[in-house]
Amino acid sequence: IIPVSSNKIELHFQIREKPRREIRIGFKYDDFYQLSMVVGIQGTNIVVPGLRMENELIFPQNLQWHYKVFYPSRTLNYPVYPFFRTAYTNYPVTVYDRYARELGRFPYRSFQWALGLGFQAGKFINGEIEFNTEYVNIPANTALPDSTLLPEFIQNLRTLHFKGDVDLLDDVLIPNRGVMIKFNYEGTFLKLINAQRFYRFYSEGHFYWPVTSSAVWHLYGFYGDAPRDISVYKNFYMGGPDNFIGLNYHQLTGNKIAIARMDVRQKLTHLWYGGLIFNVAYAELYRNQSLLIGFGRWVYAAGISLMADTPFGPVSLFFAHNFTSFYAGTAGKNYFYLQAGYRF
Repeated sequence: IIPVSSNKIELHFQIREKPRREIRIGFKYDDFYQLSMVVGIQGTNIVVPGLRMENELIFPQNLQWHYKVFYPSRTLNYPVYPFFRTAYTNYPVTVYDRYARELGRFPYRSFQWALGLGFQAGKFINGEIEFNTEYVNIPANTALPDSTLLPEFIQNLRTLHFKGDVDLLDDVLIPNRGVMIKFNYEGTFLKLINAQRFYRFYSEGHFYWPVTSSAVWHLYGFYGDAPRDISVYKNFYMGGPDNFIGLNYHQLTGNKIAIARMDVRQKLTHLWYGGLIFNVAYAELYRNQSLLIGFGRWVYAAGISLMADTPFGPVSLFFAHNFTSFYAGTAGKNYFYLQAGYRF
């Protein structure tokens, strides 16, 4: 406080930015991974003012660890930030035969590190480009009748990644309005980067808008594409209530996948929600350059959902019926799914 005159003073503030420290803990249950837990730690002004660190661990069955450190610029209208990222994953993926019988599960185990540059336009648009090195080590599943289906896979893959997302949703858990779009492209462009030809691309979008004060439409789309000679371990593995009801987890698999889905969600009470779902999917699954029987066709399914908004996250029960299927003898089959907790 500095006196100026008999009835005036000047106030001078000395401001120091408070370091941000956050720890986040969450739980999730689903029919495939069962109970999962996530622990996340975030911090700013680590060692150097403005440096930010993010650390996340998911366990036990779906084991994933992600670490990222980056330095956002403070002088530009659109912040640009260099970053270093590393990750370890070890989670099971299921493989089925043409009759939808489980052939086995392989552990997708990889360690990767990346250097890149990102930018942020406003509060809702983010893009990144990175040079990524991934070391994959998957043991052979000798219990399978065909040992060539899941051979041992050890590879050091170096790629360039392009990522982007637009997030305009009004709520993270139960959106009522907004758009979320994500895309990811990884590929080898020069032999100096990687001797083998490789690319993998996917894009997905969510669109929400209210039609009444208690009803919300939701449109979802996904497209993924990879070459026919890609390793079986790098296929897309989808299916389940998050993207396509009417198939089990990982049954919607292939080198090329397209999904279109439409939901309508009705608020029944302050706690309960009901929903109707219709989705359609197309998949191509190649092995040894040959399209597997049953794939290369459209699959249709519909279902209903019941969700409770609880303090521990949404709890959802789904019932689905498929009209067609990729797998022999499984058309007209019913499916039940249960999910609880937060999405991560």
